[in-house]
Amino acid sequence: MNNIKVIIIDSGVRIDRFPSGLTISGFQIQNKELHDSFNDEYGHGTAIFGIGYEGCDEFADILNIKIFDHEGEIEEEALLYALNYIDQYFSPDRINLSLGIVVSELQDELYAVCDKLAKKAR
Repeated sequence: MNNIKVIIIDSGVRIDRFPSGLTISGFQIQNKELHDSFNDEYGHGTAIFGIGYEGCDEFADILNIKIFDHEGEIEEEALLYALNYIDQYFSPDRINLSLGIVVSELQDELYAVCDKLAKKAR
C-alpha cells in the first residue's frame, strides 16, 4: 500500500512534542523564500500535525509548511505562494488548511489554484 501524501499549511510544528525517533519534515515560506526552520510558536500547527500523526502515522507522509509570520498572522500572498509552490513541486493526496481568511483580494487566484490542486489529486 502506498502512503498517503498529506501537506499541512499552518503555523509549523514543535518537534520536541513528538517521539525523538520520528522524522518530521517541513519548511517555512516567508516573503516568497523557503527557510529550513518551521518551529511553531503558537501551537496550532503542532496540534494539527498531532491529529494527523496519531490518526494515520503508519500510512501517511506528512509535510508541514509554515506560513504564519512572527505575529501569528497569515498573509494572503504567502498562502497563494505556498499553494502554487505545492502545485509546482508536489503531488499530495490531501492538503490541510485550518486557516481563517474571511475576505480576500486574491480570492480568484486562490480559488483557481485550489481547484487545480483538487483536480490533480483525483
